Parts: sequence; structure tokens; C-alpha cells
Amino acid sequence: MCGMALTVTLAGCGTGRPEGNGVVVDSLGVQIVTSSVPAWRDGTDWRVDSIPEQVAGDASRTDGALLIDVVGVHRFADGRLAVVVGEDRQVVYFTPEGAVAARVGGAETFARPRMVATAGDSLWIWDGAVNRLTVLDAAGAVVRTAEIVGSVAPTGRFVDGTLILTGRPTIGLGEGVGLRRDGIAVLAADANGTVISDTLAIVPGSEMVVASTSDFVAAFPRPFGAQTSIAVADRWVQVMAGDSDELLRITPEGRLGQIWRLARPRRAIPLEDIREHGMRRTEQVAQLPRAVAERVVDAMVSAGLPGEMPTFDQQLIDATGHTWLREDAGPERRDSVPQRWQVLAPDGAWLGTVMTPRRFTLWQVTRDRIVGVWRDPNGIEEARVYRLHR
Repeated sequence: MCGMALTVTLAGCGTGRPEGNGVVVDSLGVQIVTSSVPAWRDGTDWRVDSIPEQVAGDASRTDGALLIDVVGVHRFADGRLAVVVGEDRQVVYFTPEGAVAARVGGAETFARPRMVATAGDSLWIWDGAVNRLTVLDAAGAVVRTAEIVGSVAPTGRFVDGTLILTGRPTIGLGEGVGLRRDGIAVLAADANGTVISDTLAIVPGSEMVVASTSDFVAAFPRPFGAQTSIAVADRWVQVMAGDSDELLRITPEGRLGQIWRLARPRRAIPLEDIREHGMRRTEQVAQLPRAVAERVVDAMVSAGLPGEMPTFDQQLIDATGHTWLREDAGPERRDSVPQRWQVLAPDGAWLGTVMTPRRFTLWQVTRDRIVGVWRDPNGIEEARVYRLHR
């Protein structure tokens, strides 16, 4: 590994010179897998049906439900869906036909729930407002709860049940203005939420624009900035920093063990997107009090724009061990265009592209289906399942 064992840099640390496609190079104990072209050829790639085979969330049905602020969707092997609904602070279970089978939780149970992991047929629900992790079985019964102390949140779990926690950046009053990218700590904890190791790694957080004075603080994603995504696969922590086509894999011991690279050109930021985003930000800033607006404008000018589009803004590991990386379409296009996912094999080789519907947030990929939430132009949400052809 390069540098300190607990710090992961943005550019990786390989010193080998890989050639060709899917070549593995050992460099200072780090395996480097580099792909310059996808392995799939015409007729061999995966595709998603355009019409969903399963839908839940039709409020016009007497046995349906209105879904607002969905923060997790999971499909069980028997076809039932579990949908974590932030607005109602509930987990709603649906039959394969879309009828409500059960509701779990509510304001007395959850304050700000979201799904952070699954294990078999159990759901792991994190409530950041009260620092509590709740594990539900397939029927919605509480298996156990755990309090996790500190400014951390669970991100996933190893196959042996070890929890992976990540730090939550904090921004206080009087911290200045401009671009900011704090490091995020990655730690391991037992099933009860007790930290069982030193910090595994410090990874770069997402790029933020901060406007802070002694009276107020505002923070928002940098326009076209890099977004960090962290996922847990078997016994690896996978980190995508968003500003390069590299995925870093960290071992349970906190060592950088593998780097997966896509050797391809970076994308330029479309001028039309810059103009549209500028107009939208101008409208938003105009609604702020004058003193706040001036500070926010100063922060945006100081942060500027990156020279190129970010790479990926989301990652997901499917049921067969493949890694899906979502191309970052930028703040003006994320919901208006179909989403492009680059798929990597379990050994890190670049396979190719899978397209998913626009306005669709992917939460789960099984062997033959994708599962997530779709939003119409008015923000009405539905849990949907689409057939995946491999």
C-alpha cells in the first residue's frame, strides 16, 4: 500500500504499467485491474425491460399506499416488497400484486429511518436522529436494536456480520467559505454497534460548497463536483471518490488491497448544463436574505467548477457479486435522462453498460431483476421491479 495504512488518496498508488484489458498487476502488494474497453460485445450485454413487471404504491387502490420520500426498497425471494418510507416513518410490506400486507414502525418507532443493508431476508434500518440501528426479519418483526454512539453511521455489513461505519462530516459556524472536501473515517463494529478496531481508512468525502459566518452556515454539493460512494462487498470496503475512474477496495485489516480502473477519457461538462444550473442557482439565491445570498454567492465563486464531469455518483453490489457504478449525469440531467451503469465483474474486469429508466433510483439487483423507486414529474413515487436479462 502507498502512504499510511489508514489514509486512502484519490489517485491510488499503483506503480505498475498495465497493458491491454483486464490485466492484473501487483504493485507494493496492491492488485491493479485495468480495463480499457468493455468485454461485452453486441448481443452479449445485459438489458432491462422497459415496462415494470411489479409496481407498488398506487394510492388509488383501496389496498394500496401513498409513498412519499422512499429511502429503501427490497424484494424478497417470494416476490414481496419492503419499502422504507421516510414521510410516514414506516416500513411498508407489499404483496407481489401490490397490496399492502403490513406496516411496521411509525413516529413512535422511527424518527428518520433509511435502509442501510440487508442480510438474507432481514432489513437493517438506521435512524440517524436517535443513533439507533433496527434489524427486522422478513415479516417485519424486530430482531434486535443497537445504539451506535458518535458522529458515525452504518454503511453496510461484511458477510460475517461486522458492521462498517462511516463518519458524518460536521460543519460549524464561522468556518469560512468555498470548496471543502473533508476526510471520512471508516470503522468496523460488532453487531451491537461497538467499535472493534482502529480506523480502517480515511477516505475523501464528497465535494461541498460551504458558506459560513458567526450567524449562519449553509452547505450544499459542489455543482458538478465529485460525490463519494462507499459500499460493502463480502469482506471488502469499496470506495469510489467520483473524480477518477478508479474503485479502491480496502481489506478488513484496513489495507488497500485492490484498485479497479477504467482507462477511458474523461467527459467534458456541457456548456448548456452549466448555463441551466447557473440560472437555477440564481433563482434559488434570490429567495435568500441579502446578507446570506451574498455569502452564498461568494462561496460559489470561490469554489468554481471542476474542469471535467465527475465519474460516478453511486455504486451497488448485486446478488452475484458484480459491481454497478452509476455514471454521474450532473445536477441538471440526473432525473431527465436514462441512467447509465457501468458493470464490473467480481474480479474487477469492466463488462459494459446497463441502462435503467430515468427518474429511477436503484436499490437492489438480483440475478434477474432490478428493484427501486420511480418518481413521476410531480414527485409521486412507486416501488418498481423490472426484469433484467443477463
